[in-house]
Amino acid sequence: MKSFIVTLLFCFSLSQAFAQGDIDEKLLKSADIVLLESEMDLVVESEEDVKLYFHEKFLVLNSDGVEKAALAVHYDKSTKVTQLEGTLLEQGYKKPKKFKDSDIIDVATSPYAGYVTDDRVKAIEPVITSYPAVVEYHYTLAFDGIFAYPKWYPVNHYREAVLSSKFSVSVPEGTKLRIKEKNIPSYAKTVNEGKDVYQWSLENYAAKKKENRSVPFKEIFPNVSVQPYHFTYEKTQGSLDTWSDFGDYIVGLNKGTRDLSPDVIAEVKELTKDAPNDIEKAKLIYEYMQGKTRYVSIQLGIGGYKPFPASSIHKQGYGDCKGLSNYTYNLMKAVGIDARYVIIKAGRGYSTLDEDMVGTQFNHAILCLPDIVEQDTVWLECTSQTSPFGFIGSFTGNRKALVIEEGKSKLVNTKQYTAEDNLQSRSTVVKLKQDKSIWVQSHMEAKGYQYGNYSRLVRESEEDLKKEFLKRYALSSSEVKSIEVDDDMHYPDPTFTMDYTVNVRNYSKLVNGGMSFVLFPYKGDYKQPKRYRSRKTDFVIDYPYTDIDTVDVYLLEGMKLKNIPEVQTLETEFGSYSNSVEKKNENTIRLIRKFSIKGGVYAKEKYSAYYNFMKEVRTFDSRTFWLEYTPDYKDEEDLE
Repeated sequence: MKSFIVTLLFCFSLSQAFAQGDIDEKLLKSADIVLLESEMDLVVESEEDVKLYFHEKFLVLNSDGVEKAALAVHYDKSTKVTQLEGTLLEQGYKKPKKFKDSDIIDVATSPYAGYVTDDRVKAIEPVITSYPAVVEYHYTLAFDGIFAYPKWYPVNHYREAVLSSKFSVSVPEGTKLRIKEKNIPSYAKTVNEGKDVYQWSLENYAAKKKENRSVPFKEIFPNVSVQPYHFTYEKTQGSLDTWSDFGDYIVGLNKGTRDLSPDVIAEVKELTKDAPNDIEKAKLIYEYMQGKTRYVSIQLGIGGYKPFPASSIHKQGYGDCKGLSNYTYNLMKAVGIDARYVIIKAGRGYSTLDEDMVGTQFNHAILCLPDIVEQDTVWLECTSQTSPFGFIGSFTGNRKALVIEEGKSKLVNTKQYTAEDNLQSRSTVVKLKQDKSIWVQSHMEAKGYQYGNYSRLVRESEEDLKKEFLKRYALSSSEVKSIEVDDDMHYPDPTFTMDYTVNVRNYSKLVNGGMSFVLFPYKGDYKQPKRYRSRKTDFVIDYPYTDIDTVDVYLLEGMKLKNIPEVQTLETEFGSYSNSVEKKNENTIRLIRKFSIKGGVYAKEKYSAYYNFMKEVRTFDSRTFWLEYTPDYKDEEDLE
């Protein structure tokens, strides 16, 4: 294999592009692309004068590697791209082809309408028609002050191998740095011409395949974070010595933005004058904000961290997360409610924050009201016009956030949703029919994270609701006869309810003078995780939840369940499961099922146990029951 690769490379003149000798086949296994060489040098002359020199060369092995070989260089008004060039060498060409200016895309980074930013990106997307091919880039960035040093990822993609990658940071001698290394040998430090030089390198790194439920990319692949303890950015200065210091920088940015007019203050005081307590007063303010504004993402201002003035948000009727949270903060303060501005890393799914690396790990702003009710904190998502008061869900729940308070800013946990909080309970009636179909009538309630999964459905039409239902539930060959939804937004426990009636065709089977069917009609909703013979990475269960089902099966007259199965229970570190069947009366069988999952990170060695747990759950859910016909059986039309 190795000799074949080397022969192939030299046969079509790629040896002119790099001197590599031999590539170990272990590196190429599972690889779409090989990083042949890369150098990233960060040179800090002063806080206001920082340059980044970057060079990389890829070997693209197949069409899946083309996207991985694309280049994106981000810049803004304080960051200039002073050099950018690249080449492509394909099979049949003796010399690399240089990318022209017309090949370089230069666009704003707005991903969608309603997103406003002064950030831009220069990108090259190579067009490759034959493989393997070599792509090479050089670029230089000049920073007029820098908010956070670029992070080094020698590996940027799954299925990417690395021959050689190097990273260096040069700072004035004696400069204090905070350094965090993951999955890579520690740095070598030298002193050269009045600078402290820190160097890292990675060589002969084999490509990795992505595995389901993997921990975040940064936990798997080598990476290095380097931060100063002080920075200058867009004519502002800040300290990263402690989280409190960084919070004071945010406090400074927010000054001058808290400027509600006397008329607005009088308006909200009048609005809340009859509120019986602070929680009701805060709810009125929150609903006032929701009715007055809409969300527009505006990544302007200092590092995207400085909010627009509250007066501007009130006048325009729109703002981004910073502006809306700051506006709501001002409204709360105007009526005497103690509030805190909060910055957080938002996003659905498992989230981590490196508490050792003080600084910008955040992408969102929210609000909190400390100790407003029973010594607890109320968290407010200010960008949604439809979220219930006090509900933050999976977007910002169960993670660390920086609560901003002058001289006292600190990291705290947001609302911690437990498996009991994230509850879905469902009561279902199943009526068996002669034509092998079943008639399903159900009432479902969802709370916590599971509320967040459903709540938007109240704004859908009945037709769209039916389509969404059939997407969500694995009830094949179904016809939704009726569906109704309701959103009870009552604090502190908002609840979504759904009532539906469904006809499921060909559900049961007629065999040996009887009928066989699966007692639990929702078995297809619980997917079996992918099996790995040798799991390579730790795995994540994003959030805890509990599902409770009660299913009453109405038998046709003259049918009889011959054997009542024993109660099935499972208890594991990943969760628990129970399944019991009882005979309510001569014509009704009741199934009670409870399935509870614990969220968290688990070692790769435990994946087999998790897989087996989920497999057992699926086995119990899929059990087929057989009903025999007794002499009293009558071929009657079912009631609907």
